[in-house]
Amino acid sequence: MAGQHHDLVIFQKYSRLPAQLSEFLHAKGFSSQNVSKATEIYHVSETLKDPILLIDAGNNKHSSQKVAEELCNTPGIQRMPLVVVGNFASLGERLLAEKFNQVVSVDAPCNNIRIAEALAYLVETVETQRVHHEPSAAERADGSRSSPFSHALNSRDLYTKFSTIPDMFFSELQDSGLQHVKMGGDQYLTGIVNEAYLKSRNQFPQNPDAQRNVQAVLSNCDNWSRLHLCRVAYITAQILETLSVKPQLFEHGMTAAFLFAEHLARHKPSLLRTNYLRAGRAITRKDMCSRIKDSAMKCAADFKSPEVGQVIAMIGRLIGEEDIAMDDEVSIIASSVMAADITDRFCFKSGAWDPRAANALMKKIKGGALNEIHPHVLCCLLKFLSEAALAKPWTFLLPKDIRENAALAEQARRTRDAVVARDEVKIPLTELTPGMRLSQPLLAYDGRKILSEALILDQDLIWRLWQLAAVRPLNAPAVVANQDDEDFDA
Repeated sequence: MAGQHHDLVIFQKYSRLPAQLSEFLHAKGFSSQNVSKATEIYHVSETLKDPILLIDAGNNKHSSQKVAEELCNTPGIQRMPLVVVGNFASLGERLLAEKFNQVVSVDAPCNNIRIAEALAYLVETVETQRVHHEPSAAERADGSRSSPFSHALNSRDLYTKFSTIPDMFFSELQDSGLQHVKMGGDQYLTGIVNEAYLKSRNQFPQNPDAQRNVQAVLSNCDNWSRLHLCRVAYITAQILETLSVKPQLFEHGMTAAFLFAEHLARHKPSLLRTNYLRAGRAITRKDMCSRIKDSAMKCAADFKSPEVGQVIAMIGRLIGEEDIAMDDEVSIIASSVMAADITDRFCFKSGAWDPRAANALMKKIKGGALNEIHPHVLCCLLKFLSEAALAKPWTFLLPKDIRENAALAEQARRTRDAVVARDEVKIPLTELTPGMRLSQPLLAYDGRKILSEALILDQDLIWRLWQLAAVRPLNAPAVVANQDDEDFDA
């Protein structure tokens, strides 16, 4: 920590912290500001760079619980790492951990040295995570970005580098390690995403002003549109978290996911449902573009959020086909919101997950219908869609005589539960990668052979398999030959 400076907000509600703590911490590289009310924390932290919160939790269980509840209910501060100090600090830590990502407790009585050690530990933890989620100085210098995509900048040419979208997707999937990342597609299709769900995951705007503006937009929406915007925010969050964007940019994305619809919700709510990827919708796209730009102007002028306004304006230009996403942060955030929006318009148009619509969207994407968005956003979207589409067999799509055939159900169970040979491994369809060799035939639920054994899978075959499985259930995971140099999970 030598030579480093760290901003600290001290919430001293009970005046139980050691004497001369601020002076001691200043000598250790911490610049502190004191507040006596939880509502002051957000406004003070806005002026600081990556601040840490230090909490005085008092000397009894009641005070520790009261402080924890107060902080959990204070908007805009849940992404701050914090140290809680008190006689029952461990109780406060457990309660705070429900809403805050990084919490360290220090039991009182304690001295200044012990608190400084806890802060140093927290700083080291946060910095370690930042190394994994943000570009290094060298990476920033040459224009590259953090994992999982080490080359998110200078990547617009990926669309021309590969001959097909499946080629690009599977190449990036393997290069980035994205195939091992769970993006929450299985949760999306359950229909549980709403405001409360987003807030429980810290995927709702944290800024109090942004929250009020979002609520104003939602108040103008019918139930479908309200849930649609929540699902848009969820998909946007999953993409941005996978791309490891900075917290401030993540906040902009969460806010834009709602506020881009401000003008639509008030003046033409039917446009929140329109599938603008259909042929002959150029005029509709231009109309949406104009109205979303009006949302951007209101966001910048009335809501005093020009950064979010920039993102929303870019969303409008992408939808209106006036622009394409380049290798910059605004384009990446705008691409994420647009990708989320069109996905939900397709897949939840009826208010519930529609496997056939997911299949149709994948066909559109394969044909280049979303090539205006950033390629890495598109890769994340495809991973998300594959998880949702293949999360469970959609047997209700089958004819009734097949769906209710007990013999077919039993055969599917036996195939699914069968023990494979030592040189074989069962692989979920979402984890298939080019080069794998099937060691057993792949069968549909009705018993028909989809792919023969000994077949080497390529990008196009896997893509077609995903599309097929979205509307025609298979009776078991794929069984492939085990390879000593591959890391497969049985």
